[in-house]
Amino acid sequence: MTDLGHRRLSTFFFRHPRARLAALLAVPVVWIVGVYLGSLVVLLLSAFWDTNPFTAEVVHELTLDNFRTLFERDVYRDVAWRTIRMAALVTVADAVLAFPIAYYMARVASPRTRNLLVVAVLMPLWANYLVKAYAWRTMLSDGGVINWALGPLGLHFDGYST
Repeated sequence: MTDLGHRRLSTFFFRHPRARLAALLAVPVVWIVGVYLGSLVVLLLSAFWDTNPFTAEVVHELTLDNFRTLFERDVYRDVAWRTIRMAALVTVADAVLAFPIAYYMARVASPRTRNLLVVAVLMPLWANYLVKAYAWRTMLSDGGVINWALGPLGLHFDGYST
């Protein structure tokens, strides 16, 4: 591209911030949507495939046997119904709790209260990280599984013995 072409493109994006935003977001959004929809399509297709009962290999022939099994056997029907019911209850509970909190945070709360509510809402998302950190700390400690496994070999790992 020539210098004049660069200047025109730069001027266009400078004058049209929405076009600039669209250009910046286009590739990541297409990628995420493509991967997400591609995964859903593969998941849907796999629901119509069957497995060989002897080798447990997937047979790529379209069949409705999986859905027939889902509706005919009580255990699968109960699990599916429980899953759908739980998903509906969680959706309703989240909507009942989340919308008033979000409205309060956006329209009513002071900046300090808003920050505290953001921390309170995001705190459960950190639980997974904390559990992993404590698990690694426990495994690598003096009495952890690493030293237990290396002990018979005459090896010792200091770990977190501070």
